[in-house]
Amino acid sequence: MYTDRGSILTSIAPEVINASSELCIETGAICEAHKINEQVTHSICVVRDNDSSSFRVLTPCGICQERLFYWGRKVKAAISNDNGELVFKELSEIQPYHWYSTFKET
Repeated sequence: MYTDRGSILTSIAPEVINASSELCIETGAICEAHKINEQVTHSICVVRDNDSSSFRVLTPCGICQERLFYWGRKVKAAISNDNGELVFKELSEIQPYHWYSTFKET
């Protein structure tokens, strides 16, 4: 994740025995941004299956989109696309009918 103050925050998703206690890859970086009181402006989730496989970009899941909406609908997230290009979209583009818009402009 990238913040408004230029910080780059990273996190991991450790494999655990009980799948119901797993966390999304972005969770650690989101928590760190809250801890240091910086606004997330960009998010990217990069994964690969093993050390020899190619990297893939994952669009944030619905839960992480909810977590990122804390900083507003203009936060940009990298998305998966068919061409393998690195593309960032605002949360408002990824989720144009987000429930939060009924309460206030974000």
